[in-house]
Amino acid sequence: MDISLTTIKVVILQYWNGIISAKSKSNAKKECHLFVENDFNRMTLDALGECVFGYEFNTTEAGDTIISRAFTDLFTGVNPAAKSFSIKLLLWFPFLKYFMKSVIKGEEALKTIACVIKQIIGDKREKKPDISTTRKDLLDRLIEAVDEETGQGMDEEELFSEVFAFLFAGHETSSVALSWILYYLAQYPDIQEKIRREVLETLTEQEGSWEAYESMEYLTAVINESMRLRPPVSVYRRKVIRDDNILGYNIPADSVIVISPYVVHRKPEYWSDPETFNPDRFLESNNPNNRRTFLPFSNGPRFCIGYRFALMEIKVVVATLIREFSFSMIPGMSFAGSISVTYRPKPNLELLVRKVSG
Repeated sequence: MDISLTTIKVVILQYWNGIISAKSKSNAKKECHLFVENDFNRMTLDALGECVFGYEFNTTEAGDTIISRAFTDLFTGVNPAAKSFSIKLLLWFPFLKYFMKSVIKGEEALKTIACVIKQIIGDKREKKPDISTTRKDLLDRLIEAVDEETGQGMDEEELFSEVFAFLFAGHETSSVALSWILYYLAQYPDIQEKIRREVLETLTEQEGSWEAYESMEYLTAVINESMRLRPPVSVYRRKVIRDDNILGYNIPADSVIVISPYVVHRKPEYWSDPETFNPDRFLESNNPNNRRTFLPFSNGPRFCIGYRFALMEIKVVVATLIREFSFSMIPGMSFAGSISVTYRPKPNLELLVRKVSG
């Protein structure tokens, strides 16, 4: 897919530089505390909108907007176990939904998101860009897609489902991944400096080259190690299509199994010293890890369709920020992981962000 993240890079750099300048006027240090997770949530939403759907959400510069607040309401405070219990209660007592604030908030958020998605699709259909001169994004291709057997294109419901799935799964997971990466860089200044050197040595004036970002092996290793220890999607489910037997356990067809990348990524039989943050493990020529034990984007037929976009987005953003800023932990603050829809920092990740001199 032909994409450009240049605008998104410029926007977040200007935004953070503006905040740091405003907050550090009274002292010589160009630094301040930033809720980086909030900014990444808005930035990744903007990136998906512009690069994938040709739509400008403009949430990074504008701050919270209707659509960003709706996604926040949808994602935060959703404990899977509690949600499952709530659903069972509502099946028996539907009237309880009027007393469950989280349910009401979630329904309102879904309505808001649905309205925006319909607007995105409607605007795209109305514009009808000149195919010979305009770059096609994912939504263009979805609208033009035709089933080879029936000759029919997607109806409005199918288009809606595709756009919703991409927005729902895409921006939250990338923002959480970026947050955890900065969390680890803030804890390991030597690793942070090593990435900075690699970025400065690799990126030249021709920064639009995807090959340059792909060639940065240490940056890639740090991203992989962060997603090993803190996979944005720490649990997912799969339905069994036929009877099976795994390690003596009978698995009947149509049953549902739960797979946890978080657990697999920390098993000592697959990973040496699994609790230690060690990006070098992904640089070893005899690395025993393989795609069956490293599962941040799932595996098999249900492998994440947007993983290439997500990885490139993460690389571009980290490389851009590391050239301009350094990241440190705020004394007295600590962060644990919390499972809602994704595995995110709790409390909301806040770091000391400082302008890099020179």
